[in-house]
Amino acid sequence: MDYKHEISQLINIDGVDRQDVESLIAVPKESGNGDYSLPCFRFARVLRKAPDKIAEDLASDIVAKLKRINRIHERISAVRESVKSKSSLLDLLPENEKDDFRAEFSSLGKPFEKLFDDVSQSEPKKRADAFFYLASLAKFVDKVEAKNGYLNFYLNKSAYNKIILDKVAAEGNKYGASDVGAGKTVCIDYSSINIAKPFHIGHLMTTVIGAALYRTFNFLGYRAVGINHLGDWGTQFGILIKGYRECLTQEERDNLTVANLEKCYVLSAAKASDMS
Repeated sequence: MDYKHEISQLINIDGVDRQDVESLIAVPKESGNGDYSLPCFRFARVLRKAPDKIAEDLASDIVAKLKRINRIHERISAVRESVKSKSSLLDLLPENEKDDFRAEFSSLGKPFEKLFDDVSQSEPKKRADAFFYLASLAKFVDKVEAKNGYLNFYLNKSAYNKIILDKVAAEGNKYGASDVGAGKTVCIDYSSINIAKPFHIGHLMTTVIGAALYRTFNFLGYRAVGINHLGDWGTQFGILIKGYRECLTQEERDNLTVANLEKCYVLSAAKASDMS
């Protein structure tokens, strides 16, 4: 989880861009002041309030927001196991509760508006991802405190880690997969060796890297195409054959080794270059 980003999603300051808020969030010098801290001094001019008051008001707002998130999380958890693969979460709610449920999400502010649609998805994977995000939001902040113009956040990392481990156990080999590359093709060049010369460790390294990228892109939904281009092997073997005939002794030809082939290739290529 990008803690700074998720913390910034909880903070609403009129007249201040959320990205600017995120850029100000930092790890405090003293561990007793929480895991992350937001200095509120820069907002004093915009809000026409003292930094201490700004921090106190933000802390109160965030605590209330976290309570709403926990309430939503508990409501969804109560019916989540009943949601079948082709069902929507909303289908399980009484008609008179649906508007109330949507209003709960709307009260969280702009960053959470899409979350309502996501947890209501009939597609199981998207719904599960949205529920995981909601669960992590409900658990990752342990305490919010205003102190001397700073807004301090104390995180419950052990609870968040448990959520992640539960998700890994549930999804198995599919954990981390996505359809971000659906409908897209990516081509990956491997080592593309010169097959008229011996292989070396560099060829192995780039082939392994290429194969890892190939699997990673497939895992993300792309159509990955692995390419190991062998080049103009006709020209290369023409040089090699000419070198075999003209640059090796009869004894070397009778006792041919890879080292002798490399020697004749290098000599033949240099000879051809001098003639051009």
